[in-house]
Amino acid sequence: MLTAWDVIEHLRDPLEGMKAFSHLMSKGSHLFLTTPNLDSFERKLMGPLWYGFKKIPEHVFYYSPASLKYLASLCSLEILEVKTWGFVRDLNFISERLANYNRLIGTFSSVLINMCKIGRKNVYFPIVDMMVVLKKVKNIK
Repeated sequence: MLTAWDVIEHLRDPLEGMKAFSHLMSKGSHLFLTTPNLDSFERKLMGPLWYGFKKIPEHVFYYSPASLKYLASLCSLEILEVKTWGFVRDLNFISERLANYNRLIGTFSSVLINMCKIGRKNVYFPIVDMMVVLKKVKNIK
């Protein structure tokens, strides 16, 4: 088993990266990876304000399930499952990020969160990334 949490979107040559992953794996073993999902509801809703685009130039490439399927096929890997993969953030973090989009809303939310003393309360966002489970189907040269 091999894991690559939040890796592939940072690779300057994703084909070579996936080939390297495949070479590290034996036939029948699994690769688990996460990456922002270009086809996600959040990306469609936020458009150019999507958090994944805020990571430019840190994020070099963006993937959909279809583009990952194609990339995997070039490296003798088969996608077994794609699941929505979210993250947990506390309200202080969310308020800080809101300020990046709208300073007034960010300031208002920060004041409200501090007044209610709920800044450390966690919220789960299940709509952000995708977790992909891949299986090595054959050895590549």
